[in-house]
Amino acid sequence: MMISRFHQLNDWAQKELDLANIVLTPMKKDASFRNYYRVVKQNQSFVLMDSKPDLENVYSYIAIGEEFKSKNIKVPTIYGADLERGFLLIEDFGDKTLFNELTELNVSNLYNKCTDTLLKIGKCTEMSRWKLSYFNDEEISKELQGFNDWFLKGYTKVNVNKRVLDEVFTLLIKVANQQPQICIHRDYHSRNLMVLKDLSLGILDYQDASIGPLTYDLVSLLRDCYVVWPNEKVLNWVSDFYLKVKENMNLKNFSLNQFIYWFDMMGLQRHMKAIFIFARKFLRDNSSVYLKDIPIALKYIIDVSSEYKELTKFNQLISQNVFSNL
Repeated sequence: MMISRFHQLNDWAQKELDLANIVLTPMKKDASFRNYYRVVKQNQSFVLMDSKPDLENVYSYIAIGEEFKSKNIKVPTIYGADLERGFLLIEDFGDKTLFNELTELNVSNLYNKCTDTLLKIGKCTEMSRWKLSYFNDEEISKELQGFNDWFLKGYTKVNVNKRVLDEVFTLLIKVANQQPQICIHRDYHSRNLMVLKDLSLGILDYQDASIGPLTYDLVSLLRDCYVVWPNEKVLNWVSDFYLKVKENMNLKNFSLNQFIYWFDMMGLQRHMKAIFIFARKFLRDNSSVYLKDIPIALKYIIDVSSEYKELTKFNQLISQNVFSNL
């Protein structure tokens, strides 16, 4: 009789924590294949990560986490690991996500902490125990094509002009390549950032960190699929980060207007990727939990594309053929 993965995890956790009986409390799932459980020993809370080796890379999680920690980036401490089965016993950062903690009064202060951490992450291009992959043309193209295949064709079933899409995809890849390439988290948004007890920032889900465009994580943060701020505020925060980059990172010279253009174009790519993931979770994994987040991401795409002449046809395609049919 095959022992279920849950029971394997339970037995392993009992040995790691030296407890005869434990209670694993399921935690809220994210968009990955990982499962998380909370367990308590003598009033100290831990998190168990169940990361199936054939679906998720636990090695990158450990190696990148060690590098980030060495650069004073707060990631969970790992207390135990079964690499073969993909089980980890890690520090519990609590339940205070940035998403839950943001208010009109504290948002600028919290985002300032987030962008300070982005500067640290950006400098982690060389790692002692892990060679970062590149978020290259192939990866970008794959995500853009996912938007077409899973969302446009699969979810909305709207026929769109392929030439218009291809032109936009080509532009977005070109703009991504124009930017300085730094270490990027790849999923830097309000549900992966934790406000810790000492009010510092904790970072989760960094296992896909790569070398990629300068504005990628910034737009993930400031044009979050789960929280929306007025564009005037967003552009002020973009300007603040631009100044931080100029002062703290040794990069080629570029203007604020150039930086904002990169930011806007990167946002289009990022939001198309998010929408494709949300649609795939529904169509492939029978999970509808992210469908409610699609309109926010689509609205970002419509608003940004309306600002640029070269995106007029794409804007019409999305606003008239897609958004109106949701």
